[in-house]
Amino acid sequence: MYTGQGSQYVNMGKFLFETNEVFRDAFLLCDRLFKPMILKSIVDLLYGVNAKEEEVEKTVYAQPLIFAIEYALTVFWRSIGVIPEIVMGHSIGEYAAAVTANIMSLEDAVKLVSIRGRLMDSAPGIGGMGTIFAKEEEVEALIESYGNEVSIAAQNTEETCVISGNLQTVEEILETAGKKGIRVKKLKVSHGFHSPLMEPILNDFQVIASEITYQLPTIRFVSALYTEEMNDKKLIDASYWTSHIRNK
Repeated sequence: MYTGQGSQYVNMGKFLFETNEVFRDAFLLCDRLFKPMILKSIVDLLYGVNAKEEEVEKTVYAQPLIFAIEYALTVFWRSIGVIPEIVMGHSIGEYAAAVTANIMSLEDAVKLVSIRGRLMDSAPGIGGMGTIFAKEEEVEALIESYGNEVSIAAQNTEETCVISGNLQTVEEILETAGKKGIRVKKLKVSHGFHSPLMEPILNDFQVIASEITYQLPTIRFVSALYTEEMNDKKLIDASYWTSHIRNK
């Protein structure tokens, strides 16, 4: 299982990077591929002497960093004989899962992740995200009066939902839930991903996503978008990855 944005921090994976050649080589490969796309070294962003949390929190860098760590970890696990039989991920993590399942090549994934991060970083509006530890129907009741300002971006468990949208509205909903005795957590993100705020960038992303070659998975691949195993190439095409930005 591959996590999404909000999990990144300076020096993540540093011990493996310094002590394991397989992990380091895989991460350095990602560094070489991402550098011309984002005009930054992901090695410097994470492990440099001037590495800063505010930099790795920027969507344009956070998404490549998370993807690269997840890819390098997968290569490391394979090197010691841990071969996945089934993969899944949320948000940017689903790209790492897709590479593991051979749905797309590493090079194509790097291209998509770079463009995705850049476009999502440029999305208009001030957005935010937060986790509400409650059932989906309870969360829907909390957000229903806010119209198209906020939506459920992810349902991680039966009693864990992530909401996303206008930052002020998200904070207001989290405060309301907290007053009702429901546990909440504001997420460390720069935008309201998987919400109506992402709609202005979808057409531009679909143009780039249409240039990529997609294959049927060679490892069982469970879609976070459809919450089921995917075996049809048509369901993991450019439209899928475009919808993936807007929906949970």
